[in-house]
Amino acid sequence: MRPNDLSKALAPQSFRPFMLNMSNGETYRVTHPEQVMVDRSVAVIGTGRLNGQRRYERLVTCALVHVVSLVPLEETEVR
Repeated sequence: MRPNDLSKALAPQSFRPFMLNMSNGETYRVTHPEQVMVDRSVAVIGTGRLNGQRRYERLVTCALVHVVSLVPLEETEVR
């Protein structure tokens, strides 16, 4: 995936929660645009929210070349 494509999906004014699917079968739920930082070749994703805050238990670095797809989450899947 190109960094601009992921950045567009994270734009605050049009953001919709999605599942980020990786080539190794791992998936990451992205429920807030500030959960992901995009660089030229990688994305850093915060996982495991702490007490409902925008702080995360851990950060995962993913190579953008291994992003297979972004799948929109249904409203019931966001919680």
